[in-house]
Amino acid sequence: MADYNKLKMELEENGFLILRDVIPEPLFSKFRADIYNIFQLAALQEEDIFQTCARLDNNDKAQLFTISQIIERLESYFGLMAVFFDIGRNLLPHGTLVEFANTVLFGMPSDERLAYDWHQESNFIPIDNPVIHFHFPVFENATMLNGTMSVLKGSHKLGTIPYIKSKKASNAYTNLVPENIVEIKEKYGEEHFILGVGDVGIFHHDLVHRSNSNASTKTRFSGVCRVSSISKIPEKFSFSTDDF
Repeated sequence: MADYNKLKMELEENGFLILRDVIPEPLFSKFRADIYNIFQLAALQEEDIFQTCARLDNNDKAQLFTISQIIERLESYFGLMAVFFDIGRNLLPHGTLVEFANTVLFGMPSDERLAYDWHQESNFIPIDNPVIHFHFPVFENATMLNGTMSVLKGSHKLGTIPYIKSKKASNAYTNLVPENIVEIKEKYGEEHFILGVGDVGIFHHDLVHRSNSNASTKTRFSGVCRVSSISKIPEKFSFSTDDF
């Protein structure tokens, strides 16, 4: 059984923690199979899921976006959420638990458009309630080679930092880079989330972090879930990069 008092102290001190082998294999196998089956509906003959995803990113981004929306609503994703709720119940302050903005991100090989620069989730999602974020690899281990996310250890203690908005290209992610990021990087050490399939990285809403470029030959599928403990009604509960 996990020592949640120790884990809470680690999360409060470092802004993140890594839990090994916490996603039950039967639940995870169903989730991966569902994603595979959805991509099969768009696949060409003899394509694997990684090739289909890369081709759609090049040729039919609208369909890839629709697939991502379907994945967010998979029955099997809600099975994983039960695991994350159980963890959140032990790590978050008392309140009513809710999930929001769960998704799977596609990290394309050799494509920096879909790699987030340094940012804080609290700027993208300004919800005035405690939030923890779950990050997990879906098909392949998350490694330095395939561009796993990295964090600035302890940077959550700075609180929510004013940001500078930027974009690498018109069809790239919107970046909200904290002001004085060079100084922040010098003060706080960068650590990478090296995760096996079944592992989960958990991090604080204010932790400065980024995704990195995928130098492998396969698309990196990364699951993202967010759990909040609601003790007061926030001003809004739906967020989009169109807000910035």
